[in-house]
Amino acid sequence: MDYVRVEADIAEDLGIIIYTIGLGEETSHFDEDLLMEIVRNGGKYYHAPSADDLGSIYDMIALDLFYKAQYDIARIELTLYKAG
Repeated sequence: MDYVRVEADIAEDLGIIIYTIGLGEETSHFDEDLLMEIVRNGGKYYHAPSADDLGSIYDMIALDLFYKAQYDIARIELTLYKAG
């Protein structure tokens, strides 16, 4: 997982805010410590026990970014990675 940490550091240097979401009831199914570790620049880690929780988490992230934005236009990108 060194690749993930290196990329998170690069993103941090570029001023990119990183939010992470652990999806699944059992946190043993994903590396929760890593997800918490790679949060950068004021981002946050969220745990979503089920996909039904994602909508409210996305809303919280969008609202957080809205208040952090210092520009009139904000672009939000979502990147999904499948674990395993």
